[in-house]
Amino acid sequence: MSSVYDVLGSDDLSCARGDELRPFLPYVVARQRALEQQHGGAAAERAEALGAALLQYPHVEWLEEYMRADAAGIARDLCAELGTCAAPQSYAQSRYAGECWRGDLARGFEQAPRCGRLRLLAGELVCLLRSTPPAGAAARPLPPYESDLLNEPMYKEELCVALPVALARFSSLLPLRAVSRALLRVSQACAFLFCVAANTPSGFADVVSVLIEGSEFNDSLQSVLGELGKLSERCALFIRSALVEQRKLLPLALALTIDHLHDEVVFVTGLLRSDPKWLATLPPESPGVARFHDALMSRLLPEDTVCNPAVMVNAALFAVCGLVGVARLQLAPAHASRLLRLASRTTSQRTAKLGLCFVLTCPDITSVCSQAEVTECLRQLMAGGLASEMLFLIGIHAHSGDPRFTQIVNLVQKTLDLPVEIDMASIAKICTIFSTELFTEATLAEQVEKLPVCSNLSAESYSPVVGCVYHLLRSGIVNASVNSIGRWVLAQVLECVLPLHPLMPQVIFQFVKLLHNCDGKVDPIPTETILQVFGIVPDGGARRGGPQRSGSAAATWWSAMRLPAGGAPVPAQVLILYYVLQYNEQNLAYRLRNPAKKASCPREYSPALLYSIPVKHLLAQAQAYEKSYATTTLQLLSLVASQFPQLLEPAILLEELEYKANTQSNTEAELPEGGSTVTVTGISEALRDPVASPTRAHNALSQLEGLSLAELTPFTDVLLDSLLPTLLKPEFEDEKHHVVRRFVSLWEKLFTQRPWELCLRTINLLQPPPQLPPMHALQPQQPRQQQHQQLEHTGIVSDPLVILRCDARVYRSALFVRILLKIIALYLTASRKSLLTQALVASAEGSSARQEELSTLALAQDSAVVQLLLEACLGAPGMDPGALEELRTHVCRFVHQMFIDNPLMIKLVHFQGYSEALVPVTVEGVPSLHVCLDFLPELLAQQQLEKVLFAVHLASHLVQKYPVPKSLAVARAVLQRLQNYHCLPPASEGNDSGSGGGSGSGSGAAQFLVWTLPALERLCAAFPVLAEDCLVFLLELGEIAKGELGRDTSLAKAVRATYDHITAAVVEIPL
Repeated sequence: MSSVYDVLGSDDLSCARGDELRPFLPYVVARQRALEQQHGGAAAERAEALGAALLQYPHVEWLEEYMRADAAGIARDLCAELGTCAAPQSYAQSRYAGECWRGDLARGFEQAPRCGRLRLLAGELVCLLRSTPPAGAAARPLPPYESDLLNEPMYKEELCVALPVALARFSSLLPLRAVSRALLRVSQACAFLFCVAANTPSGFADVVSVLIEGSEFNDSLQSVLGELGKLSERCALFIRSALVEQRKLLPLALALTIDHLHDEVVFVTGLLRSDPKWLATLPPESPGVARFHDALMSRLLPEDTVCNPAVMVNAALFAVCGLVGVARLQLAPAHASRLLRLASRTTSQRTAKLGLCFVLTCPDITSVCSQAEVTECLRQLMAGGLASEMLFLIGIHAHSGDPRFTQIVNLVQKTLDLPVEIDMASIAKICTIFSTELFTEATLAEQVEKLPVCSNLSAESYSPVVGCVYHLLRSGIVNASVNSIGRWVLAQVLECVLPLHPLMPQVIFQFVKLLHNCDGKVDPIPTETILQVFGIVPDGGARRGGPQRSGSAAATWWSAMRLPAGGAPVPAQVLILYYVLQYNEQNLAYRLRNPAKKASCPREYSPALLYSIPVKHLLAQAQAYEKSYATTTLQLLSLVASQFPQLLEPAILLEELEYKANTQSNTEAELPEGGSTVTVTGISEALRDPVASPTRAHNALSQLEGLSLAELTPFTDVLLDSLLPTLLKPEFEDEKHHVVRRFVSLWEKLFTQRPWELCLRTINLLQPPPQLPPMHALQPQQPRQQQHQQLEHTGIVSDPLVILRCDARVYRSALFVRILLKIIALYLTASRKSLLTQALVASAEGSSARQEELSTLALAQDSAVVQLLLEACLGAPGMDPGALEELRTHVCRFVHQMFIDNPLMIKLVHFQGYSEALVPVTVEGVPSLHVCLDFLPELLAQQQLEKVLFAVHLASHLVQKYPVPKSLAVARAVLQRLQNYHCLPPASEGNDSGSGGGSGSGSGAAQFLVWTLPALERLCAAFPVLAEDCLVFLLELGEIAKGELGRDTSLAKAVRATYDHITAAVVEIPL
């Protein structure tokens, strides 16, 4: 029959035999009539041939009578008659049918001529169509339609002939898709829809769609689709495509494939690729599934399996893995054995991987086939060197002890790209074979030497080798006996590109753990190699203290490794930075956990190496490309915060954001004269003599301000070498000098990018020249031959005070002091971190005394910095008052931040004391000084007069600024402390040198009282309630001054002046 359907359009029906043409009579008769109406010999001959072929069918006469009916008149009458009816239940109830046939539609159909029958059929179809509910979003069954005509079996044969004619002649009244859907309501829908689909080629798709939709509620409609599939191969392909598109009737799709299309491999492969979940809905026990399986296996695995091409074998393995793992198909032992033989004899990598997936996916493969047969297949794959990476990785996971074998399941699913389900009992048996017979721990360790390095490894790459190494390290299979694992780690790091592979940071972490648990038998990456990765020429300072083993065989390999001359790419540098920081972090943790194993602990990487690495720049790169470094950024940030907290100070981060925002708003930099671009040579020439040509220097700095941080970095050396020493000259002492301000702005901008290098260069350039003393006379002056010795990071971190022993001219400029404060803040944080680490190690070793010493040293170091900075606030002789005020503002802000970071510092500094002239400055400029109100009574109780004097002045200024209840108590304590000096001994009984006790000599006590009496004025100004007590005290003191201390007129004058000021400001009491 398929041959007849295929040649219907060619008008050559010579191949038709018997009743093969009967289902298509309406179409053939319509075709003949169309040819007869054409003019020409060829059309007439074809019409005559069709007529001869139709002579044997009696229904042809019916069709000709139906086709000769006046379709236009019938349609017109139907429109007029049905237009006046409100949705009749049947055409038998319409006005025309009732008048003619008295409501008996079946009797009328029998007695009417063909044209009347066509009219009755069309009218009934219109009523059926109008009473059918419209198609909604949710599929639901249609209610049955009561019709004496459409539901009567005796009229089925003639209706099947007349129905296609009615649909063709009344297409405007009877839309094909809507009528097909409505016909689902009648009992003879299967026959009608088949006839419509077979004789209406243009509506075949609509009818098939309606049949698929209706088969959800009527299983008999599936048989219609099956019969339509028999018409021709094209019909079967179209129906199957529609079924796949709508994801319905999968067994029918399989049946069409077996019976008519015979492309089982292509069909299954396509289903697995497009929608394996739909295939999983197939019931495994269905007879159609078993038949499909047999057909598939016979096509995939013919008897002559040796000659099967690799493509066919791959298709067979893939299809079977999908059917077994997704559709849960039961595999016959013969088929399983044949597939194992095909996989073991292959020379293709893809076939070997699919064979491994088949072994792992097939349920209970060791029972379906023998365990010896499975083992032999795996051994042959190993011997052939095929899928070695996958075999190796499965061997590693077999030792993992995971009861669900998650990693192996993920590996199989990724290889197949299918969501296969694997039986845990079956995979456990396979893993036992791997772990006991194929890949023992010793075998796995030996395989590390042969691991290849994946070129251009990224997150988009699929490299099982990285997973192999990670799980080898994580499971402990790679131990101290495998010294070469570090070689692979470094080589793979150098091949990494963006976006980073998610496993590389974890590989590095596990490698570092191995280094600290191997008793020094595995070599870490040497310091020289790390410096080469960053393009740094190793020097003595950077090499010292690194964890290197120069005598080992690994050192020879490291030195022979070829690295790029300018350093490795940025991704590799970021990973090496992560390695170094992780190494030192775990090294510290190891020392804290195992203080008794101090001798066996590997040495940490030296601070000199860490300071040589551009940590801030690499961290900025990782944050700028956060998606590409997704698995590294947070870990790297945590390590930097732990080991370099100074780089993540909030003030530095805020400045960095500010400079980035300013750079975006000022993207256009001023070009030098001539329109050329900004170059290092041009800027160097412009800054050669800023004293003689300040305008030219100003213009050059203006150009640099418009550059981004990355563009500005190459100009660092030029800026520092050309300007920094020169700007200390007297010509640039004016704080408003535009060259100085622009230089400081550029310096601060560079500080946010590469703080270590910039600060070290700046400190070395600011060292005092041989002919000048250091700023602070209290500090010992360095010997002349050491004045110009270059400082190193480690030395500055050990002694941050060396920063403040700079050229005295720095303290004449508030802008340079601002630079100095940024430098000292950076190194102070680094020094605290270093001391804290030493204290933790000392605590772990049980040395409490050492820990206490280090804590005291950190506190003393910070207090010394505060004292030196406060001393700088006194100003240099001849210093501009405006510059001095700005300098004090910067210093007070810095001191305030130090006090906030460590409130204990406030008490320590004030018990040490400082110049009384600075007390008003600190009280006004350091808001945190209000804390002093808590310990001022203790400071007032000291025995040393100089401390009491400092406490009185400090209390009076604080009380005046903070007139709160606590301040009133402090003010009373001050007054009480001064009243202790009422009872002064006669001058002859004491000595004139002064004493540190509560009662001093006459002259010493008198001088003390002269210095402290002005504080009473501030106390009374803040709290007038103290005025009466102060005046009484002054009256008593005045009597003493007239008598016993009459020789010292200064006290009497001071008492009188203080009394006058208080009475004038608060009360009026005559003396």
